[in-house]
Amino acid sequence: MRNGEGRPEHDPARKDQTLPDRLWTCMGKLARSISPVTKPTVTRTAVTRTAVTRRSAFLLGGLLAAIIAMGFMPWHVARTTLDRRILAAVQNTTGMNTSAAPGIHLALLPLPRVVVTDAVLTHADGGLTVTTPRMRADVRILPLLGGHIELDTIDMFAPQITLQGERDAASVVGMLAPLGAVLAGAPTAPRLVIRQGSLFLRDALSTVSTIRDMNLVIAARDGDDPVAIAGSLRWRGELAEINAEWPMPQTMKASGQRASASIRSTILTARFVGERMSASSRAITGSVEFDTPALGQALALAGETSLLAAVADRLRASGTISWNGQELTAPMLSLNLDGDR
Repeated sequence: MRNGEGRPEHDPARKDQTLPDRLWTCMGKLARSISPVTKPTVTRTAVTRTAVTRRSAFLLGGLLAAIIAMGFMPWHVARTTLDRRILAAVQNTTGMNTSAAPGIHLALLPLPRVVVTDAVLTHADGGLTVTTPRMRADVRILPLLGGHIELDTIDMFAPQITLQGERDAASVVGMLAPLGAVLAGAPTAPRLVIRQGSLFLRDALSTVSTIRDMNLVIAARDGDDPVAIAGSLRWRGELAEINAEWPMPQTMKASGQRASASIRSTILTARFVGERMSASSRAITGSVEFDTPALGQALALAGETSLLAAVADRLRASGTISWNGQELTAPMLSLNLDGDR
């Protein structure tokens, strides 16, 4: 035996035990130490409660997994009230009449979104038409919880954009007016992404110009925010990167609104930075820089010819220009020609 401090207690009678008695005592202790321990009794109530808990956990886990799987899966929605409400949301967002092929794919996870196939968007005056085989739109979560459908981002795949106008002296610039009117007509606009799009400028008789391989992002806009566009496009075989932030004439309410635009390609680089100087005028005045190492190719890209291309290869221009939406004036502009011819 041991005392409270862990040391063996002194047993006076132990000295009197003979060797056989001590062996017998040790064998008894060993037998008691290896005897089977009586198992505690488990009540039926505890077993039943454990089984029910495990069964509920399995059912809940399976239900949760099914909900997540259905959320990631695109669902085909027939042309019912929900279908019409989604098309109405696209129309309210873009300001254009919208139609699509029967059926809309709807998914809730990871973010609510809809996919519309063979969509056709037409402006009321007929000057702008957009057809796209596939259009995806993200749906805002909070309005959706309240029963309203509001679009956050519209993503168009391989859209064909047609601008119908009259051929005039301004050529391409004048025919882009319907597109500017659509952008300025909507007080708010979500983020718009165009992937591998094409733009056709047409008059009553033929196609004036074509822009292909358009990969553009038009930033979301609210109120008097300017239109911000960034991306790349191919015009007459030349790939160019563009970046622009421009206030729309219909939303100009005060002076000091800034504007900028830049274009970069292998044959030219141009940059403009300006602002609207007066609240009573739509004109935007600022500084411009232009540089081309191939003047002839740059003029051909714009559909123009000049005798300057015959005597110079490189053209650098800088100065001040003013644009009022229809006319371009250059109060001060300096040119630097460089060539061997």
